[in-house]
Amino acid sequence: MTYYARTHMDECCLVFEKEHKYNIDGFVFYFGLSTALNNSIDTNKRQQYNYDSSDNNLELEIRAAMLNAEAKESVDILNNLPLDFGSAISYLRERKKMSVEDLEASALISQRTIYSLQKNAKEPKLQTIVALCIALTLPYPVSVKLMEIAGRSLRQSSIEEMIYAEFLQKSYELSVEDCNQMLTNLNYSILTTKTSL
Repeated sequence: MTYYARTHMDECCLVFEKEHKYNIDGFVFYFGLSTALNNSIDTNKRQQYNYDSSDNNLELEIRAAMLNAEAKESVDILNNLPLDFGSAISYLRERKKMSVEDLEASALISQRTIYSLQKNAKEPKLQTIVALCIALTLPYPVSVKLMEIAGRSLRQSSIEEMIYAEFLQKSYELSVEDCNQMLTNLNYSILTTKTSL
């Protein structure tokens, strides 16, 4: 944009007025008003956009609100996550209000192993970290950070490890038992060796 155009906006450009109005459960919402800057424009003519409060749009609003809440939770966890693996597991377990026994049942990992991991007395295997992330239903970015803290990562060149990544992205939908069954069906090693309690 030229200097003249920037300093004489009312002569050189138009800004159209948009009025957004929608009604949800009896509440009417308006947003997005602006004015026309060119004096030759008939400001009595307006284009109206209506927000369709269909079930699909309401579902999208609910999903958007859920995504926002999940993002806030991820940021909060990442900002408070201790930087050693044992403390991080303890913090995440306590945040999820899970006892060691609960985590044992969900992750299919023995209490002894969990205590050893929390004390940093044992270096975690990648499969163990994945099982813990799924059992704790961690958001994907938190799972990646937990692996990073443990000095691990998922190799993009490994089909098995990309399957782990898919599991982690669906941790809210899957149990460790589900993952173990899928891995068995695909002829891969299971995440944890403790198959029943």
